[in-house]
Amino acid sequence: RVVDVGTGGGFPGLPLAICRPDLAFALVDSRKKKIDVVEACADAASATNARAIAGRAPQDVAPQTFDLVLRRSVKNMPEFFRTVAPLLDDSGRAGPLGGVLYIKGGDLEEELSVEPRAEWPLADLLGGSVETDKVALSFSAADVLRCAAEGS
Repeated sequence: RVVDVGTGGGFPGLPLAICRPDLAFALVDSRKKKIDVVEACADAASATNARAIAGRAPQDVAPQTFDLVLRRSVKNMPEFFRTVAPLLDDSGRAGPLGGVLYIKGGDLEEELSVEPRAEWPLADLLGGSVETDKVALSFSAADVLRCAAEGS
């Protein structure tokens, strides 16, 4: 179970849903117009595992919990961790992939109150076809929940 919070036009959740039809995806955005586009794209791609939700996380998604939370860089990470903590399934059933995958650019040192468990340059993940300074950062559910509880 994967949720893309603030999906906008569906990135990164929709391409991942297309690539991983074995996983259930919830694509959440507060702007209905964007969700309408995401729904149309999911239908066109026959991504029946992608559910578009017009609303805000966590209030319009809870009490459902997810193994993985996706987010592109908009909010600072500590604030985002506090927002999504209620959505995280911390049972450990997701194994090493559970937690948060956060795509972010720029200077990250000031925002990081916890070390990511892994970090990948987005340009490398996209096969070098795009020049960008953004990175994909992976955080465990336990680290996200600890940061959210500490308020840092």
